[in-house]
Amino acid sequence: MDRSLAIGYLVCLPCVVALGTCMLVQDVRNLEGWKRIVTALFGLAQIGLSLADIGGIANDLIASTGSDWVNPAIACTLQSIINTNVSLL
Repeated sequence: MDRSLAIGYLVCLPCVVALGTCMLVQDVRNLEGWKRIVTALFGLAQIGLSLADIGGIANDLIASTGSDWVNPAIACTLQSIINTNVSLL
């Protein structure tokens, strides 16, 4: 991954974590029963994947060798963000 792209992701991903947390709290308050549990699980998975991306990108920038799992993790994170936003429309 290009260094400037990695730095751009490092700037954007904390915003994803903050907004994902706000959306999770709002969604869990408005739902009842099993829908609340499923929503919480998917929200926590999205936040956890974003945190893993932050750690992986930071590790790639610090270490001299790259990690093989960072690019697929970023792709999964972007897909989950897009799916979350589309489902809210």
